[in-house]
Amino acid sequence: MLRNGMKNKKLLIISLVVLVLAGAAGAYVFLGKNQSNTDSGPRKTNTVDYGPPKPTDKIGESSKDSIAKDGTNETDKPQPQKITVTISNTSQDSGSVYVRAITDGASSGECKLTMQLGETIVTKTAPINAQADYGICQGFNIPKSELRAGAWKVHLDMTSGNISGSADATIEVTI
Repeated sequence: MLRNGMKNKKLLIISLVVLVLAGAAGAYVFLGKNQSNTDSGPRKTNTVDYGPPKPTDKIGESSKDSIAKDGTNETDKPQPQKITVTISNTSQDSGSVYVRAITDGASSGECKLTMQLGETIVTKTAPINAQADYGICQGFNIPKSELRAGAWKVHLDMTSGNISGSADATIEVTI
């Protein structure tokens, strides 16, 4: 019986030592990872020049005049944003050439189609119509009487307020 009591004490002591060592190791890892490194080397010198402005630092006279005149600067004006435009279909039948396009960035505005073959240029416009998640050009149905046979370069611009985008394609027109 005394032997079992000794075994239990040894087992208890060994278990406590293992738990204490595991706790110490965990605390070391936890504290070691959470301490910030406060010695990041020498501090950088302040490089701000507090002297008089150099000629390259001065605002141009035209910008000064613009600010004085209307209170705005060129950087205050909204910059145009780009949208993605995809020519989704180009096809033809015996009488017309069809061009369709979509965009994910505009739900209103205008599409401008320019087709060029050599010196011949055909230009058409159509409104952008809103769909659930995108906009589409109403579409272009160009009568073949306005075209001639050949590989036409197709350029499509979409504009809506200050956003715009374009896409290009080539279509082989047969007459």
